[in-house]
Amino acid sequence: MNFRIGTIGYGYISKIHSIAYNSMKYCYQNFEYNVILDKLLTSKEISTSKTGYNQHVKTIEEMIDAEILDICSPNFVHKNQIEDSIKRGVKNIYCEKPIAGFYKDEVYLTQLAEDNNVCNQTALIYRFLPTVNRAKKIIQEDIIGDVIHFKCCFYHESYLNKNRPMSWRLEKAKSGGGAFIDLGVHMIDLISYVLGEIQTIEGVTKTVIDNRISGNEIKKVDVDDFVHMDITMKNDVNGFMEVSRVSSGFKEGVLFEIYGTKGSIKITTLNPLYPEVYSFAEQSYKIGNFISFDDVEHDIDKVWPSGKYSLGWMVDAHMASLYSFLLNIDNKKLKFMKLPTFRDSMNAVKLIEEGYK
Repeated sequence: MNFRIGTIGYGYISKIHSIAYNSMKYCYQNFEYNVILDKLLTSKEISTSKTGYNQHVKTIEEMIDAEILDICSPNFVHKNQIEDSIKRGVKNIYCEKPIAGFYKDEVYLTQLAEDNNVCNQTALIYRFLPTVNRAKKIIQEDIIGDVIHFKCCFYHESYLNKNRPMSWRLEKAKSGGGAFIDLGVHMIDLISYVLGEIQTIEGVTKTVIDNRISGNEIKKVDVDDFVHMDITMKNDVNGFMEVSRVSSGFKEGVLFEIYGTKGSIKITTLNPLYPEVYSFAEQSYKIGNFISFDDVEHDIDKVWPSGKYSLGWMVDAHMASLYSFLLNIDNKKLKFMKLPTFRDSMNAVKLIEEGYK
């Protein structure tokens, strides 16, 4: 099957998508698709030989043959781009997270996509980590008993650099928020995906560096660098979430620990394949394939690149998410993994706005 994909933007995430698309034929056994890529450039021209794209255009209207729209642009332009593409009749839209960043816009875009029968997916990529899905199944199978409490953290350090210039990510009107919307949307979705529905969320946010260089002037930063949120689940499980763009030394990664009546489980991007499981009865830790489940392993084998072709967990996760979208369009359903849609982004952003309040 041929898929003609139009991608908007050419920043960091768009480059990762480009790597993923161009690597799929090598990373998946019996790859059945011919991916034809067009690129919408909003700034400087980039050669097709460098990007792997067949064609570069300047407007969405020029992507007339695109069957799939892949949106990798800044948050504040997602709304118009999704609206325009749906009006043009595009029926398959993949959008980087969040789809808008503001709850009212997320509600509108989610309803618009659903009313027009648009197959949609959001790049909430942590759902696709093998360790996440194996952990979710282990919890469902009562291996660690009833969940008592949890902590979920996502740290990196790049915004601790005081000389990092002002950008749209540091302006609330364009981004919807700071670390909470940028990193927190992933963690809210991860907690919901593994443990179920969140009931309440409240905590604190902090702006560490409140002024940034912007050209020849200094601008005020009105978004958060660090967030701590206390969370209560619908089933009365309690936990907390922290996200930070100013945590030195940790570099970048996720730590998700879940404690139950029979043991505990640790999910970390340091080992994207397997969670660490602790048995209280045996007083021992287990990592690896000491237990497996057919539905989970089927999906992992289907969408997660073989270790021989791994491009690192970040690119692998984006590739798994994008490939699952192609499979969904082709009506090839997964058995265990639930694909993240616009509605999942909407639900996460609703909770983030409640947390900000």
